[in-house]
Amino acid sequence: MGFKLGSEIRQYRTPKDTPIVRKKLDKGILGEANNDGTINIDSSVKPGSAKEKEVVAHEEVHMKDMKSGKLAYGDNWIRYKGKTYPRKGGKIKYDGKWKPEGDSKFPWEKAANKSNESKSALKSHNDINPGDPGFMDHHIKNNDGDWVPMSGQQEAKYQNIKKLMPEMSSEAIHKILKSSANDPDAMEKIKKRKEEIKEN
Repeated sequence: MGFKLGSEIRQYRTPKDTPIVRKKLDKGILGEANNDGTINIDSSVKPGSAKEKEVVAHEEVHMKDMKSGKLAYGDNWIRYKGKTYPRKGGKIKYDGKWKPEGDSKFPWEKAANKSNESKSALKSHNDINPGDPGFMDHHIKNNDGDWVPMSGQQEAKYQNIKKLMPEMSSEAIHKILKSSANDPDAMEKIKKRKEEIKEN
């Protein structure tokens, strides 16, 4: 899946009145954000589909960055966080190499992808009911005793512990997460403990 910025310089509008323009885009490109606040979506993307929502959400991150001044572009350049990159023939020069527009290695693409991953993860976490078996894989009790979605870091630790110690219950992993919250070496200690268990 690819995304890229538009190619015409026009006045930016707010995302509230975002017009969607359906058209055939370059091969591998599903969406483009334009300076005028419009979003181009490839005609292959079904209207109203989950894919369309994903493309629009991604492009709206770019538009928000353009509105704030973090991201800007012209036909021959892209500027992100004050640094300008040459642009021509559907490619952008980044780290000394010409890469196709929409390449996921560009920092503005990483930021849009990360933002949407967080939103998707939070939505899917919130869609899980407390009675579901996977609830504790995605939620943790806060200091007030309320169940809340785990942060990305907490969930990564949870999944790592689960892989290392599959026999451990969700409750036990939650206790480790809480006790290791301020311990940067927690995962190393867990790995060491796993090795000790294997040796005995």
